[in-house]
Formats: sequence, C-alpha cells, structure tokens
Amino acid sequence: MARPAAQPTPAAHDPLAAARAALARQCPPPAALRAQATALREGQSLLADLELRQHLAAHPDDADAWWLAAQASERLDRAPQAIEQLQRCLALAPGHDPARWRLVELLLRDEELAAARQHLDQLLSHQPAQALFLHHQANVLERLGQGDQVLPLVERLLATAPKQPAFQVRLGHALRVAGRSTDCVAAYRAALRLQPDCGAAWAALANLKTWRFDDADLATLRQRLGRRSLPESERPALQFALARALELRAEYAESFALYHQANRSLRARIHYDAGALQAMVDAQIQGLDEAFFARCAGQGDPSAAAIFIVGRPRSGSTLVEQMLASHPAVEGTSELPYVGHLARVLAERRSGELGPAHVRALLQQPPERWAALGQDYLRRAGAHRHSDRPRFIDKKPANVLHLGLIRAMLPNAAIVDVRRHPVATAWSMYSAYGRGALALEELGQYYRHYLRLVSHVQRLQPGRVLTLHYESLVQQPEPVLRQLLDHLGLPWDAACLRFHENTRQVLTPSSEQVRRPLDPQAVDHWRHFEPWLGPLFEALGEAADYSLPAGGTRA
Repeated sequence: MARPAAQPTPAAHDPLAAARAALARQCPPPAALRAQATALREGQSLLADLELRQHLAAHPDDADAWWLAAQASERLDRAPQAIEQLQRCLALAPGHDPARWRLVELLLRDEELAAARQHLDQLLSHQPAQALFLHHQANVLERLGQGDQVLPLVERLLATAPKQPAFQVRLGHALRVAGRSTDCVAAYRAALRLQPDCGAAWAALANLKTWRFDDADLATLRQRLGRRSLPESERPALQFALARALELRAEYAESFALYHQANRSLRARIHYDAGALQAMVDAQIQGLDEAFFARCAGQGDPSAAAIFIVGRPRSGSTLVEQMLASHPAVEGTSELPYVGHLARVLAERRSGELGPAHVRALLQQPPERWAALGQDYLRRAGAHRHSDRPRFIDKKPANVLHLGLIRAMLPNAAIVDVRRHPVATAWSMYSAYGRGALALEELGQYYRHYLRLVSHVQRLQPGRVLTLHYESLVQQPEPVLRQLLDHLGLPWDAACLRFHENTRQVLTPSSEQVRRPLDPQAVDHWRHFEPWLGPLFEALGEAADYSLPAGGTRA
C-alpha cells in the first residue's frame, strides 16, 4: 500500500523555487495588457502574439509589451526572436529583473556563458541576496574557470538559507574545487546534520579520494538504508556511499551488490538509446570518407590554439590535462560544451539523442561554413581563457563523437584520445555516483563504438588523432609525455612531471588525485571486481583484450 507523501520540513524547503516564484511576481502586466497576459496564461499564444504585435506597432516604447511578446515568441518556438524582444525590453527598462532573468536562461541554453555572466552581475547589483541569481552565477563562474570568485558567492548563497542542506553541499563542492579538503568534509557533514538522508552529501563524501568513512559512518548508512521511510530518490546515493566504504575495506562482494542496485535504480531514471549511438557511429563511418575530408581541407579556421582531449570518462584524461596545463605554453580550461552545442545547432536540434541526423547535417554543410563555425567555437572558448598562453585544452570526453566536426572547423587543432583498459574505464564509471547510469553491457557496447569511430578517423586522417594510453603514462611518464609534446609541437618542460604542484581549478571527480604524485598501484584496482563483470566482458568482446603499444602512444 502506498504511503502518503511526507509533509515538507523546513530543511526540505527549496529556496531556489521560492526565489523563482518571488521573481515571477515582480513586474505584473499593466491594465492595458491584461488581456494579452491572460491569453498567454490560457495557452492562446498565437492570439497574444498577434495582439502584442499590433500594440507594439503603436507603442514601440512599451517595455511590458516587449516582455509579454518575448513570452509569446518562446511558446511559439521562436527563441532567437524572444532574445531580441527581451533585449528591447531591457533597453527600455534596465530594472526589469524578470525579463533579464529569462534572458539569462535563454543564453545559458545557448551556451553563451560570458553574456549570461554579465546579466547575472546586473541582477545581483539589483538584488544581491537573491538565491537564484547567486546559485547560477556561482555555476557560471565555475564553468568559466574563475573559481576564486565562486566561493564568496556560495557563502553568500548559504547566508540566504543557512539550514538548507543543498546549499551546504554546494559549499562543499566549492571548497573541494578550491583544494580545501578539511573544510569541504565539514560542509558535507553540516548538510548531513541538517538532513541525515541527504544523498548528495553522502555521495560527495564517497567521491572524495583523500577521505574515508569510519565505523560510525558505516553503521549510519546501514541504518538509513534499512529505514522504510528513506525517500527512494536518496537511496541510490546512500547505496553508492556504502559500496565505496566497503570497497575500501576489501569487502568486494557486498560492495558490488550495492553498486549494482544503485546503478539499476539510476538506469531506470534516464533515457538512453543504444541504437541511436550505433546508428550515429555507423553514419559517421560511412559519411566521413576521403571525399568529405578533401572538401573540408583548408576551409576551417586556421588557429592551432585548441587541444582536444577526448575518449571515455574516467580514462585518465584529467591527469593528461593537468600535466599539459603545467606546461608554460598551455592553459587548462575545462570540459567545454561548445563542440556538442554546435553539432546540435547544425542539426537544428536542441535536445534528444545524437543520431544520424547530426551526421547528415554535418555532411550537408557548404565548405565556406567551416571557418565561421571554428571562429564561433574559439569565441565561446575564449571566455574560459585567463592567461596569454598560446594553447588551451578542451577536455570534454564526448567530443570524441564529433571528430569530423572538429577536423572540419579547426583543421589545425590537436586531438588526443586518452585510452585506458576498457574494463577499468567502465568500472570506474559504474562505481562513481553520477557517472554510472548505464548498465555494464551498455558501457561495453559504448566502448566498442568509440573504438570503431576513432580507428576510422585515424585510418583516413593519419597522424591527426594521437592515442595515449593511461597505463603507459603512469608507468613511464617522461617518455610518454615527450611523445605527447612532440605531437603537439611543444618543447619539453619538466614542469609537466610536477603536475601535482599545479594549483589550477579542477572540476572533475579526479580533482584530488591530480594534486598528488602518480600512483601506479591504482591501475588494476578493477580486478577486485572481476568475478562479477561478466556482462561487461561479453559486451566488450575482443576489445577486452587490451594491449599497450610500444612507447605508449600511437597516431
């Protein structure tokens, strides 16, 4: 029998939702526009749009009308026009915060982070304690690599609702990125004192590489997981946390069972179409032929500034990024979203699975389009650059699905495929909260498609995509790094071996690891779970027979 939903407690109150509701109550429509506002509320967008056009023709300086017109345009799926109308509204009424906030949301959807930041600055100048603005500005600054400005914003956010566990967790994340591990743990602990079942806090503690649960934590986790009142939304995170604690105590059988239960729950919450991925890779292998690369040759932007580190998550790419970012000629940025965004722009699809439609759009582009796309990418990436170093890194693993787009729009960019034993990669994803939503067999199938695509591009574009093996890098860092730097056209610099001394902001789950010297013993940790990984091995097939090339890299 279903139990009634628990009444919300003060700790469960969502201050961001309350802030959004308060913002929506600002700037109500004047009496002259109430009919159009009512039409919008009732879903009569076409009628509202028509009447607002007529009104604006007679009253072009009516900011409220531009605000309502933007809402009508959005509902009619005309986002670019909505952005222009919001800008007209704000030019007439700079203090119209609801319109400026909606503009921020549209800019973020279009991955225009720098512009969104500027508008958030203005919003915070009007309402410095508005939780919604503080939360999003902290996120934007973090994504832009300006971590030194994030922590003060998060502290201000927490001050708006000191008993909000989600804000304590957010503080912990900011402290982790800043390298303040002791304070980070304290923030997560504070969240648990406010909400003992806070899955985000338990999972965050479990993901810390420099911290361990004690006996009391294990007892608490077991007790919480045994309670019938535990919200199902929190259960997978607590299962991950307990699984991690047991893994560190070498209790591998129970650890795997918990990882498996948590992943099954998370898998049920997402939509993933393995067929769409296979169809996309098939379409690229068929369409990205010699003729395509010949048409693109010399057409993109000639800049050689970008270094793309691609592959699968948890393959060692953060380590490679940190090593390269320790070179005086290379700036580390983050996992930039822009290649995938431009692929969706080409396909005129804002969401949904990547598939053959994205490949068709790629193949249909006229050659003269490539330079503009490369320039658009570099403009967006420029917001993440904060030094005068000539090269920069984009470390988004999923860019491996867009090798054709990268080669077309930025033909002189470097591409480094960081590869690790496929079972180690898949297990690391499966055992990290937020990374392992796919089933073991799906992770294996994904890896095989990734190998197929990279091999195809390397065959047709020899020397353009360098594969670097994580295990070789860990075992022989200097020789492998020298090969990598040679591929990038950079001189040797011993600072790359002192990567753990680099204090730059790292956002990925490996942030603690790359602040420590290399640990070769971690390479084969996955073998503790080998007895239960049959579905993964079966899905990988021949790809599970992993061998290292002489020297550690190959192009």
